[in-house]
Amino acid sequence: MALSPLSQTNPAPGRLTRVLIVDDSAVIRGMIGRWLTEAGGFEIVATASNGRMAVDAAARAKPEIILLDLEMPEVDGLAALPLILKAHPTSKVIVISTLTQRNA
Repeated sequence: MALSPLSQTNPAPGRLTRVLIVDDSAVIRGMIGRWLTEAGGFEIVATASNGRMAVDAAARAKPEIILLDLEMPEVDGLAALPLILKAHPTSKVIVISTLTQRNA
């Protein structure tokens, strides 16, 4: 029996969805981590403050979802994205940004 794409991304009942949070701001990483923890159903398996660290964290922690900031030092989110997907191709990536509309 083939699984639908939706069923492939949903964890089994009682199992937490593994999340990697990537943002250069420790405040934002902490805030998002608290939101997800309080919402329930999520496990923060790693955090990273730049794209280079995110690639390593994705390979090591094997997250199901990666929340990825765009503007970061060293390696930004857009440059890191193909490397992250190569390190862990089954992760779903959601871009997060606190940029204003002017910089979006």
